[in-house]
Order: sequence, then C-alpha cells, then structure tokens
Amino acid sequence: VTGVQTCALPISSKDSAETLKQIQTASESLKSSADQLTNTGKDSVFSKSQDEIYKAVDSFVTNYNKLIEGSAKSASDSITKRVDTLKNMTESNQKLLGQAGITIGKDDTLTLDKDAFAK
Repeated sequence: VTGVQTCALPISSKDSAETLKQIQTASESLKSSADQLTNTGKDSVFSKSQDEIYKAVDSFVTNYNKLIEGSAKSASDSITKRVDTLKNMTESNQKLLGQAGITIGKDDTLTLDKDAFAK
C-alpha cells in the first residue's frame, strides 16, 4: 500500500486529546512502516533476509491495525473520512496483499499469514 501519509489531525471537540494523540501516533507509526517497505537502493528492506522482510511487513500490518482500531474511537468526521479512504485503498489492493499473505478481516484489520508470506 503506497501513499500513506501522516496528517495534522484537526482539533475536534468531539474527541479527547488522548484519543487524538493515539490516532496521531498510530498514523506516524504506519507511515514509518510504509516508508521502510518502500525505501529503495541500499535502504531497501528487500535487499535483506526473508526474516527481516517479514518483520517489516508484520510491523506495517500491526501499525495499520492500530490506526484502524484507534480511529474507531474517533467521533471526528475528518478522521473517519481519512481512515475510510485508507480502508478503500487497502481493499482495492486486496488481491496484491493476498499474494504477500495479507488478508483483510471483516473489521477492516489486516492479518499476516507467515506460511503464506514465505511462499
């Protein structure tokens, strides 16, 4: 999944500062994980061992799920719309993700199957 960006979250009286901070942290962690997977050249994770690649993909999946789960607590329309866009992008790449052993659950979270990934 490409195009993951963090964004300044709008201050919303609907959400607590703690909820907004959790979503912001999850967004930044997801961006960092996505960056690790999209780096090229000497920084490419794909020039490393299978285990290191798996760990990078697993980190992306974990951080994606934290953002999805954290944003479910938000009452902000802006946050909901942005996360819905992310979910739609993920769903449109479902077949490609499946080739890497990643499935999308009914709750919109991702699951990484280590055996399917290794194939």
